[in-house]
Amino acid sequence: MPIDYNQSKIYKLVSNKSGKEWFNITTTARLCRRLGVHKLNYKKGNKQDKLLKEIMDDDDYYIEFVEDRPCKNKEELNKIKHQLNVTVAT
Repeated sequence: MPIDYNQSKIYKLVSNKSGKEWFNITTTARLCRRLGVHKLNYKKGNKQDKLLKEIMDDDDYYIEFVEDRPCKNKEELNKIKHQLNVTVAT
């Protein structure tokens, strides 16, 4: 099944302990499924963004929808993802 970039959405993971927020964008229809992928990658020890790892280390976090952000293609999605990371880091 082809990826529908027009269904892209921005979400964030938030630590209940520290209040830290990590933003990302996905084409996955259900955020609970996306969170499951993050949890699996964390348990496997896969490389992750430093802030995401800190939030998941707290083991007390939630995922939250931020906004719909339709994209035309993967390149546009990656550009938005980069912008999110730069904005949060500064």
